[in-house]
Amino acid sequence: MIALQAGVQTLASALQERADRLPRFWYRAPKWRKRVAQADAVVLQVGFDHIEESEAYDKPWRLLASDRESIRQAAKLNGKTVVIVQSGGAVEMESWHACVPSILSASFLGSSTAQALEALLFGDANPSGKLCYTIAHSLDDYRSMRTYPRDFAHLSLARLRKGQGDPTVRSVQNLEYNEALMMGYRQFDTEKQEPLFCFGHGLSYTHFFYENLKCEELSDGWELSFTVRNCTERAGSEVCQLYVRSFEPVVFRPMQELKGFVKVALGPHASKQVSLVVGFEALSRWDLERWAFVSDPGQYELCVGSSSRDIRLQCVVEHKKRKPFD
Repeated sequence: MIALQAGVQTLASALQERADRLPRFWYRAPKWRKRVAQADAVVLQVGFDHIEESEAYDKPWRLLASDRESIRQAAKLNGKTVVIVQSGGAVEMESWHACVPSILSASFLGSSTAQALEALLFGDANPSGKLCYTIAHSLDDYRSMRTYPRDFAHLSLARLRKGQGDPTVRSVQNLEYNEALMMGYRQFDTEKQEPLFCFGHGLSYTHFFYENLKCEELSDGWELSFTVRNCTERAGSEVCQLYVRSFEPVVFRPMQELKGFVKVALGPHASKQVSLVVGFEALSRWDLERWAFVSDPGQYELCVGSSSRDIRLQCVVEHKKRKPFD
């Protein structure tokens, strides 16, 4: 038996033959606490709906208090608790992530949400997505928060009903983007900050091994080739990511920047040779004097990995001539 917290109606309906549905505040009733403790697993669907997260205003940083309490109570009662987080961006997980063994970041999946989540939960499909943003320990870890005009960690539903986001009703505040390039993983990697979950991170039911990196120089860049091997009995897909680092930049640049990625599908114990082309434009930066993108001469490190913090292979190349791009 799997105990399922009531969330999106369609997910509960999709799993009704495999799971019992729990009421929202189930942890207040001894009957439901006992059912959760005896369940084979617990699935909690948490996050934001179209009211709490929408356009013209900021979503909350923290999950709803009832969601956080539900996670804490379920984790105490059942060690096999899975938390599905549905949100369009990063949310606070520092206070509860260590309590549960599994977190599924599901974003907003549209009309096929129920079918997709059911397939992932029961192993009919293998997760293969990667985070497209950095999840920090604290909201204050993001540099952009240093110049934000107000605390938006809490959403006021009363303000929404009175015209939140309407410039004819609310005062308009200027927001300076002083962080420049230091956003997301660029900031965390350059400032050597440890995120909770890094950019590009994502687990699956399979494990992948990278090996045999080769670098071939081309007339307009380099071609990297390497082998990715599935080390398990399950078919799965891996997103291989390419990052570029400049050893001696002539102007300030982030420690590394994503310049390419490729998704590789592999059967059980299968391997495949993967190729990624790194053109000179991948080394480029914006030159204010030339008013164009240019690639500076010097040594660069080309890094291939499973995430921004999980680099598996790397090589060093030398770019010999400055090149402008239209």
